[in-house]
Amino acid sequence: MNLDKGNIRHSGSGVTIIGSNTNSSCADDIVRVFNESGLESEKSDDIQRIIWSKLFVNLSINSFTAITKAPIGSMIENEHAWFFAEKLICEA
Repeated sequence: MNLDKGNIRHSGSGVTIIGSNTNSSCADDIVRVFNESGLESEKSDDIQRIIWSKLFVNLSINSFTAITKAPIGSMIENEHAWFFAEKLICEA
């Protein structure tokens, strides 16, 4: 979340993946700056695969939470909800 100029709130968890189709050295610089700032990040040489994977994960999570009006955590805890998410990913 962008709080103001130069300040963000990182509300997610996990590693941030950085990549570029055109400028690998730029991606290296971004990863370095993020890591120095406390945002764990890694460089990917296959950023298109990462983008498509992220799309499928978001498709399942966003659809489930929108339809059920349930928090994301409930999907992980409920085997039927998880099955629903898997089917959405397979459909995509």
